[in-house]
Amino acid sequence: MKKTLFIALFLLSILRAYAQSGGAPAYDPTTSANLFFNALLEEDATTLSRLLTPDFGIVSFDGKIIDGGTLAQSLAGGFIVIDAGSIYSLQTRTYGEAAVTNGTWQVRGTFQNRGFDTEVVFTVVSVRQGGSWKVASVQMTPTR
Repeated sequence: MKKTLFIALFLLSILRAYAQSGGAPAYDPTTSANLFFNALLEEDATTLSRLLTPDFGIVSFDGKIIDGGTLAQSLAGGFIVIDAGSIYSLQTRTYGEAAVTNGTWQVRGTFQNRGFDTEVVFTVVSVRQGGSWKVASVQMTPTR
């Protein structure tokens, strides 16, 4: 009985730590890329901020470079709203502490109140920091 109680308390403490951290850290670069796009879809600026390196940059649809803080603020402020998004053709190549993930994102949403519904080819560069993978850079190119 004591053993069962100990295990239950241990599992509850893990669940509590997971909930407070805003999600599990990415232990592989493919997961970090998926978490990035999921944070955009869920409009979760907190998780997005935790996932990005301090020097993160994204090259957006219009060719502008946006830093991580601005991206998170735009997401939190409703300037970027992703209504739906599906990732496919995902491929990751790892080079030691860095990785490159390429794929395609079918996405629909609004940017500064202008709607879009497009397919985007993307590159995500992830780096291993502090035992987990963080997103350092993202490049998005609309295909249509």
